[in-house]
Amino acid sequence: MAWKRRGERKRGSRSPLWAKFLVGLGVLLMAASGGAVVYARMLTETVNDSVVEEDLLGETAVQQGVDYVATNGPLNFLMIGTDSRDAKDVDAEARTDTIMVLHIPKGLDKAYLISIPRDLWVDIPRCWDGETACEERVNAAYVFGGDSRAKRFKLLAETVSGFTGLKFDGAAIINFNSFKEVVELVGGVELCLEETITSIHSYKTFKKGCKEYKAKDALDIVRQRKMYADGDFARQRMQQRFVKALLERAEEQGYLSDPTKIGTLIEKVGATLTVQCPVGMRPTDVAYTLRGIKPEAMTMVKVPTVPETIGGAEVLRAMDTADDLWKAVADDSLEPFLAEHSDLVNKDVKK
Repeated sequence: MAWKRRGERKRGSRSPLWAKFLVGLGVLLMAASGGAVVYARMLTETVNDSVVEEDLLGETAVQQGVDYVATNGPLNFLMIGTDSRDAKDVDAEARTDTIMVLHIPKGLDKAYLISIPRDLWVDIPRCWDGETACEERVNAAYVFGGDSRAKRFKLLAETVSGFTGLKFDGAAIINFNSFKEVVELVGGVELCLEETITSIHSYKTFKKGCKEYKAKDALDIVRQRKMYADGDFARQRMQQRFVKALLERAEEQGYLSDPTKIGTLIEKVGATLTVQCPVGMRPTDVAYTLRGIKPEAMTMVKVPTVPETIGGAEVLRAMDTADDLWKAVADDSLEPFLAEHSDLVNKDVKK
């Protein structure tokens, strides 16, 4: 698939804006198995065998040999969602419209989920010819990366590391199939809409307010971008809220604490989840380390940007405050930073 150069638009196409925000679940799902790791070590191999592990980060990985199981943080994970529906070919052509940084501060008792806009205009080290650098939307890096998901992720990680200054302790990829499987497993999820929208895919109308949705409609809702007044930002907020709502539902039904249920949850998601764990860790080690994080302890954060038109294309430029945001992540000082920049926190819709 050739990526269109700046200013060009692919006519007749429609971006597959899936609910790929379950990338957040990529690491937090492993945290869900924490109770089982403590109370039923027999699930260890089930979890580790179900989750695919791969080198995704390359040189952007934190390399020092620290005993992460004993550490109290901080930890940073880079996570994406892809639009691939091909469950058999993991390296099938795919795009990513959702990119998130999961920051776990010292103490490992809370999490910050930071959404990076797909239209953020950035420097990419290797572009159309695989050698020359360029400026493009950040999600183009995943396309330019190569013929496998590992190569694509590595270039994306290199790109994100370039403008954030971060290296990453771990990584996760989750796709459309994972989203549907988990929602069906828990019987649906409650979503709260900021406004009434009509889907550009199914043409269904979804009313403002909170309601229980089954997998098909929930997927339809979180794919929407053009139907909202502020477009992709609203989609990011919905994606982040979904992560939280799904985890809350899983917790209510015992999937985060009942050893007899956790295996089912892991098996459903594991086949379509790819991760790179911190040095020296397996998925169950990550689970045990992050076992204290609850859905209500997740803060949803957006990157400060301004709209700009480049070559006829509408993109987003990072504001100066974005540099301060990433410095706060690196310094593990997000809490005081966000106290002074509360406008960057995505609030839940009141029920």
